[in-house]
Amino acid sequence: MSEANNQILAFDYENFIGMLCDNIEKDLSITISEENSELTQAEMPFITYAFINPHLDVGYSQFTSSYFDMVMTFTAHSTSAVEAMTKSDLLRSWFKDQEVQYQLSLNGIGIVSITDSRNIDNVFSIGYDRRSQLTVRFEANSQEVRETPTIGDIDTPQANISKGE
Repeated sequence: MSEANNQILAFDYENFIGMLCDNIEKDLSITISEENSELTQAEMPFITYAFINPHLDVGYSQFTSSYFDMVMTFTAHSTSAVEAMTKSDLLRSWFKDQEVQYQLSLNGIGIVSITDSRNIDNVFSIGYDRRSQLTVRFEANSQEVRETPTIGDIDTPQANISKGE
């Protein structure tokens, strides 16, 4: 095996989640942490995240070595159901923002889908922890930034393209 083949490449989840959390906290002025972590609970309201499917193999394409999807949930916590829904919707809007999507794309991350927010109150903690959750499906490239070709990149010598016949 050559030296280049000895290197096994893996997606850097720590870098991804660090970048994502830093930007959410900076842009939305809200604390975000891993769900069920042993860290002390943040002051309400706050957001937690969890990886539901950390690696869904999507395969290979001509534009990238390999890419995969990952599915995460983001849960807004508050003492008020209305505030939890508002924070969840704010996060949903943040993920839909074109600038946010552009910045993610610079790191090889795309957003495939974002679900609507839904209430997921726990009957045992409903008196002090109201929850609203959304799910985001990301596309990630484990080896290089994925560049999608534009129409101008397509070389079609001798191609005869016409509108419907």
